[in-house]
Amino acid sequence: MTIDEKLQHFYEVSLDEAREDAARAIQDHKDYLQKVLEEHKQSRIQTAEAEVKAETEHVRREVNKALSSEQITLKRNWSLKQNELKETLFAEVKNRVQQFTATPEYQDYLCRRIREAKDFAEDDEIFFTCNDLEQLNVEMKEKIKAPLFSINENLGKEYFIKDATYSKVHRNINYRIEWNEKYVYVNQQMQIEDTGSGAVDEKQAEKQVYIESLQQTVPIYYSAHEGSLNCNVVHDKSTLFLVSNLNIDEFEKIIESIDYK
Repeated sequence: MTIDEKLQHFYEVSLDEAREDAARAIQDHKDYLQKVLEEHKQSRIQTAEAEVKAETEHVRREVNKALSSEQITLKRNWSLKQNELKETLFAEVKNRVQQFTATPEYQDYLCRRIREAKDFAEDDEIFFTCNDLEQLNVEMKEKIKAPLFSINENLGKEYFIKDATYSKVHRNINYRIEWNEKYVYVNQQMQIEDTGSGAVDEKQAEKQVYIESLQQTVPIYYSAHEGSLNCNVVHDKSTLFLVSNLNIDEFEKIIESIDYK
């Protein structure tokens, strides 16, 4: 191979290597640019998402702020309107009442209401004039038409029954049994909502009495202030209260005779 041929061959080989190096450098640069482009895209996307999120949160806060302000305004206006309507209504009612009180119908209305109140008051209490305890129990059952406590002890023939009444409004019965300077005061409250047991501390009781018909034991107490004995019986949401100046044995017999039906 001549020198010219060798030179020619060297030239061609060098040219091929240069082309390959150039192509490789160009490809590396393209890859670098592509990487930079992708990173730039990703960065812009993240920035855009953050901006959108921040703007969305800002808009939400502004909307909530506007809604809250509007609600306060609406409540204030509603309250003012309500007060205005109340004042208008009260003024109108007051005016109509004043007009009504100046009419003859108002006088008729007052008279009617007074008569109704009077009739109601007169019909409230029922008075019993019976002087026999057994007969009194019968008459009370007929008038009241409800279960009642009754005393069934034989008191003899010399007792008197005084002030026997029944109040429809208060649903209570009161009467007093008297004989030979002795007495038993009877009060019955019917169908009360909550009576408890009616018991007091047993250490203060003078005696415990068993009522067979009611199957319960009740205490007798002594009141030093009044100088009397008393007993409270609770049954079927009704309560019976007895006060007496009898001796304790006589009072016990009366309590033992109590029935409820």
